[in-house]
Formats: sequence, structure tokens, C-alpha cells
Amino acid sequence: MFKPERIIDDVARVAGGAIGLAADVSKHAKGTAHTYAQQAADAVDLVPRADYEILEALVHDLRERVEALENEHKR
Repeated sequence: MFKPERIIDDVARVAGGAIGLAADVSKHAKGTAHTYAQQAADAVDLVPRADYEILEALVHDLRERVEALENEHKR
């Protein structure tokens, strides 16, 4: 009739399939969420982080130059 080994093998096979399916669903959900987030960011014209950091560094440099020029002018 039923062999315990076969039942255990079947349960293990089903569990393995379920784990694989869960991993695929998780990967797909993350990809979909990333796509929607990117579309939302594009819709409101957000600046990419790399561009922001470049501009931030330039502004910092320019502020230091302006301060140096102001200090020279005061002398």
C-alpha cells in the first residue's frame, strides 16, 4: 500500500517546489515594486542620487570660494 519513504519523498518534493515558487514570487514582487517606484519617481521629476551628490559637492566648493573671496575683500 503506502510506503512511508514514498510519502516522505513526495512531501519533500512538494515542499521544495513551494520554496522555489515562493522565491520566484518574491523576486517578481520586488522587481514590480522597483518598477512602480521608478515610474513614480520619474513622474514627479526626482533627481537621481548621483546627480544630486555631484551638485551638492559643486555648491560646497563654490561656497568655500565665495567665502575666501569675501575674506580677501575685507582685508
